[in-house]
Amino acid sequence: MVFMISDMDDSSTTNVELFFDVGFPAGRDILKAGFTLEPKFISIEPNVGTPAGTYIKAKVSGVGTKTWGLDLKDSTGESICEDVAEVTEYGIVRCHTKYGDIAAG
Repeated sequence: MVFMISDMDDSSTTNVELFFDVGFPAGRDILKAGFTLEPKFISIEPNVGTPAGTYIKAKVSGVGTKTWGLDLKDSTGESICEDVAEVTEYGIVRCHTKYGDIAAG
């Protein structure tokens, strides 16, 4: 069985209910116990910044509007955000990049 979880407020939950036309799925007790999603970077817009910094939007699966403590990093492991990254909607992270040219790696 495969299903998609969308529009979670946070990356973890202990309150998931699945509804089917007939019967209950095997393994439903595991879902009731809760789980945590691992954030996964998908894409970034724009992919090149300006010397003055750029307001960017990154698509990151597994995050919701109550997710906190995110940090977007370049290919060297350095933070690219001037301030704290903000999750504005499910899967969308926004921040203002640091001063200097930033290219996604």
